[in-house]
Amino acid sequence: MALLISHRGNTQGIDESRENTQEYIQSALDDKYHVVVDVFLIGNAHLALGIDSPTHPTNLEFLQQPLVIARAHSIACLDFLLSNQVHCFLHTNDTSLTSGGLIWTSHTSHLTSRCIYAMPEWTHSRNHKIQRYSMCRNMLKFYTRPPERPSIRYRFNRKIGFGRYSYSEKMEKIYFR
Repeated sequence: MALLISHRGNTQGIDESRENTQEYIQSALDDKYHVVVDVFLIGNAHLALGIDSPTHPTNLEFLQQPLVIARAHSIACLDFLLSNQVHCFLHTNDTSLTSGGLIWTSHTSHLTSRCIYAMPEWTHSRNHKIQRYSMCRNMLKFYTRPPERPSIRYRFNRKIGFGRYSYSEKMEKIYFR
């Protein structure tokens, strides 16, 4: 089932003055879009949204919303988000795995049902073959979702052992309407 994921709250093109702000992101969430946000850890426990640097304070409750996927900007931030049950990932290469078991990628050669194709407009303009896969875009208004189909978020049961995080094989599907 394909997810439509807003990039930093953008749904009708880039709005540089508002993107990655809590109010703008909440607007996309209210429209039932998943949203990927850029998150920074400041000190040991303070979080901020931003693009190249932390500019807008945020909190765990906001990031723990079911349709939010947080892109951590450091390993320390990723560890903090994982410790607090936030669906997140650290994007350092062309492909990353989210804590919810989704594959974040910019490649189209091997897309699967778990893949989130990141920013297809940067590489493929209106390639209809990619529309059946989940995608993260700044422009979502050209894509429609059947209202009867729920969006889906994957997550793994977390087990803590010896100070490390490992994920069990059993995966749960959580449906939202």
